[in-house]
Amino acid sequence: MTEDSGSGGLGLNGGGSKGNVSGGSGSPVFKNALGNFVYDVACKRAIRHLYDEGLSVADISTHLSYPVSVDVIRQEIAAYEDEKARLDRGESVDGYVCELDDLGRKTYRRVKRT
Repeated sequence: MTEDSGSGGLGLNGGGSKGNVSGGSGSPVFKNALGNFVYDVACKRAIRHLYDEGLSVADISTHLSYPVSVDVIRQEIAAYEDEKARLDRGESVDGYVCELDDLGRKTYRRVKRT
């Protein structure tokens, strides 16, 4: 198993595509889901926030503490612009909300934003 020491030993591939996980055991579906989760936690919201603040792709890549390629940043910005355009046209966009029950357990519910 190959591991990248900067990724907490998760064996994350530093390649240009988000959600790539190499090494270890388990199904490819789980590895893809884990990679997407790590990407979302590590930088997705940060990229969108910094873009909204007016930073360029190069500036965003220097501000992130998690190593993300410029191509991934460009892809995320394009997806974000597409999502904003769909919302402006009145189309619905899937999202998730976190809810806590009486015992403090988290559950996630899929919702459509309009």
